[in-house]
Order: sequence, then structure tokens, then C-alpha cells
Amino acid sequence: MRLPRLSDLPPVARRFVLYGGGFSVAVGIGFAPFLGNVKVKGYHSMLELFPWQLQHVLIPLSAFLMGLVAVGVQFEAGERVAASRIRRRFRAGLGAMCLGFFLFTILYFEFVRLPSFGGTTVAVIVADSRNPGCRCPPGTGDEACIQSLSLAPEAIESCWDGPSLRRREIELGVTYLLLTGGFASLIGLLVLRLGQQDRRRSGRAGRGSRSPTPPPAASALH
Repeated sequence: MRLPRLSDLPPVARRFVLYGGGFSVAVGIGFAPFLGNVKVKGYHSMLELFPWQLQHVLIPLSAFLMGLVAVGVQFEAGERVAASRIRRRFRAGLGAMCLGFFLFTILYFEFVRLPSFGGTTVAVIVADSRNPGCRCPPGTGDEACIQSLSLAPEAIESCWDGPSLRRREIELGVTYLLLTGGFASLIGLLVLRLGQQDRRRSGRAGRGSRSPTPPPAASALH
């Protein structure tokens, strides 16, 4: 049985597949260094600071979110959006991003610990308090406790588990997605603004290149 080829599809379906693959795959690849899926020498992505419990989930979710933002930008690019509306959206988005970054920083320093294993620092989410059955003595610090437990999921959950830990994971994960999605949205608004400026410059250049219409000749006197 021969598999269908892209050329076999009707024009609308073919465009649908091309756009779907472009926005879902190409956008994710383009943002891969920013998302932390591709390592760049000398650059540390925000995801590298994130707890290992969430890294494998946040990469595909962030890539999908970037694709959604790209679809929205492409749609808005075909509409006539007032410059004042873009400015309002950008300022509101920038303010929301600053607030989100502030909240993320608080959550990170409150509920993320950075134990060292063999000279490598690993971020780990902890809950508000340890479980009663935790093997670590009450006076032991969280980093020292994690080092004695190892990074095995069952070992970590023996000391921090339950609804409190799940809430912290959700809060940190959502704030991370809001920050990455908000950053992509600001970039999209910037692209729209630059596109408007290019169209205005092209329009002025087109009007300036037109030769002026000569005045009508005076009527002959009879």
C-alpha cells in the first residue's frame, strides 16, 4: 500500500499540513537554544536552572506554546492593527512579564534547592515541609538531605511528596510557561510593529517615486 504524498492532497489540505508542520516543528527548532533543548557554548538557558522533575515536560509544552504564538502573529499580520493598539498590548504584556518574573523568582528561591553531586549542581523542587517518614534528621538542611537520599524519584518523594509538592510543581511550571510564552508574544508584537513601519516606508517611497502630473495645457484663444 502506497502512503499518500503531500502532493496528493487538495490545495487547502496541503497548505494546512505545511503550516501545521512549519509552526509546530520549525518554530520549536528555531527557539531550541532559548528553550534549552539545544546547548550553546557560553549560554545557559532558563530551563537549565529548572528542577529536573519538570524539564522533560516543559520543553515540548514550551515549543507548542511558541508555535501557538507564531500562529497568532501570522494571523494578526494579515489584519490592519492600529499602532496604538500594538503599543498598548506591548506595554501591558511587558508589565505582566515583569510581575511574572518577580513571582517566579520568589517561588524559585522558596521551593527549589541546589544540591551538588560530584561537582554538578542539580535543581530539585521541595515542598513546604518534609514527610514524617523522611530518613533525614530534623536538623539536616534540605541540600544535605537530598545529597544523602540521591536523586531517585522515590527517594525524593520519601521526604517531599503529596499535594504540597504537586502544587509547587504546577506553580513553577505555569510561571515558566507564562514567561516563555509572554516573551514570544512580545517578540511577535515587535515583529508586527516593524512590519507596519516597513509598509509605511514603502508607501512613502512609492508616492515619492511617482512623477508629478503635468498641468493641463491652456486652451487656445479663438
